[in-house]
Amino acid sequence: MSQALGQPVIVDNKPGAGTVIDTDAVAKSAPDGYTLVMSTFAHAVNPSLQPKMPYDTDKAFAPVALIGISPNVLVVRADQPYKTVADVLAAAKAKPGKLTFASQGNGTSAHLAGELFKSLAKVDITHVPYRGAGPAMTDLLGGQVDMMFATAAAARPFVSAGKMRALAVTTAQRSPAYADVPTLAEAGVAGYAAESWYGLYGRGSNACTIRSPCCTRCPSR
Repeated sequence: MSQALGQPVIVDNKPGAGTVIDTDAVAKSAPDGYTLVMSTFAHAVNPSLQPKMPYDTDKAFAPVALIGISPNVLVVRADQPYKTVADVLAAAKAKPGKLTFASQGNGTSAHLAGELFKSLAKVDITHVPYRGAGPAMTDLLGGQVDMMFATAAAARPFVSAGKMRALAVTTAQRSPAYADVPTLAEAGVAGYAAESWYGLYGRGSNACTIRSPCCTRCPSR
């Protein structure tokens, strides 16, 4: 964005509450196009999960652009005995509720990917939400949790470094970034298909007042 706009762009990470904290900061910002949020599909899911939101999702934001779509990746530590999804399923069925999976918060792609896995595979594994992907990955590496349906980008450095093992991707087709990793459907969880998306939003209203150069193609204008 700095290159495209010809001006500095400051990244301010505000994790927590399943992306609500950073999103709320944009909802309460001036509608001048200078404060944007990189959202995930939690942006669309949170209103159905949270009993009370600090903003009106339909009115507080103006969509700017879809940035990308990617899979989540089921990862475990490299020193764990789980070599395949079948190994995870066998362990989960042998000891219901004992295995744990981390996420970066309730309503995030990692959380809902795990819930879909539980539903379709008919297994009982325990969700452990964190205040962001960083702490979740740290505890996975430290042995506090057993697995994570991490975003592809977050998992990649650890998989490449041999610290984590990728067992499956969540999308219907294999990912070019994880070409040797099967889909969950291929690995035995019939009907499984889920993906993450990333989109840029600005402060908005029923009548969007944003007038930033990056919003020229915004459908709200």
